[in-house]
Amino acid sequence: MCPQGFHGYQKPLAHLIEIVRGASKAQNIYIVHTGMTRSVQGAELLRHRLSNAGVIARTVELINLQERHYGKWEGQSWDEPAEPSSDLTRRHHIKCGGTPPLGESETQVDARVQPQLESIKSLIGIVIVIGHSSIFKSLCRVLRINELDLSLKDGRIAVIQDLKQPSLQWHTPSS
Repeated sequence: MCPQGFHGYQKPLAHLIEIVRGASKAQNIYIVHTGMTRSVQGAELLRHRLSNAGVIARTVELINLQERHYGKWEGQSWDEPAEPSSDLTRRHHIKCGGTPPLGESETQVDARVQPQLESIKSLIGIVIVIGHSSIFKSLCRVLRINELDLSLKDGRIAVIQDLKQPSLQWHTPSS
């Protein structure tokens, strides 16, 4: 059974399990989550599926990897104007590095994520982070990885190799 909200992730999940199974020979597997409901559900689902595939994984909670706080824009449409007299939408305002009213800037998110990255680096083995795309983008900025296209909607799985000399690889599930 798939937790509510994870129905569209069956193919990427199966692909991720294959990636981990292929790389997990005698390595520890860690699934890092934020403690938020969907992140915990995703981590538990993945741990269960890995277990069914014969791979033992441990879950680790890092609450400071929670998604970016969007202040007054939380729960609002991204296609509305950023300000009443603006032609710039909220989505475009954020993509241009803007900060939502009473929300976090990219710099603030990066400062919150940086110490969590040190915790992730201390885990020896394969580390899978289940979280919001804003945190993944922050991890890429902190690691100085070029994030040309971070759209995860097509089911791609981003794999960051070697945190000492990070590089990003995309894995796309086959049809």
